[in-house]
Parts: sequence; C-alpha cells; structure tokens
Amino acid sequence: MKPISTEEQSVQTKFCSCPAFAYYVLNSEVRVMCKHILAVKLAFRLQKFIERSRTEEIVLAMALAGTALT
Repeated sequence: MKPISTEEQSVQTKFCSCPAFAYYVLNSEVRVMCKHILAVKLAFRLQKFIERSRTEEIVLAMALAGTALT
C-alpha cells in the first residue's frame, strides 16, 4: 500500500452524498462532517484501506446505473 498524502486525503473527503451531510453539514452547519467522511479520514490515518483503481468509463457507468463503487 502506498501512503496517501494529506493533500490527496483532503481532496477525497470534502463531500458526501448522504442525507446527514446535506442536513447537518451543508444546511444547518451543526457538524463539520458525517460518519462516512470520519470513517474515510480514520482509514487513511490508520492506513487501513484498500485502494482500487477505476477508469472514468466504469465510474460513469456505475453512477448512471446507481451502483455502489465497490
């Protein structure tokens, strides 16, 4: 596993599509992040993640189909 720089991590963890992020972070500004972003930050910090590469075509196809990126 290659280490991820702080810059790469911050780019990857600025937005979440969950309802809690929309309500608590964007709308009411009660919280600074949702549990999903917290989990990503913890995974990077503890280096407990699996890096998977995807081509733009695959990501687009999965997004259009509503499929998770697993």
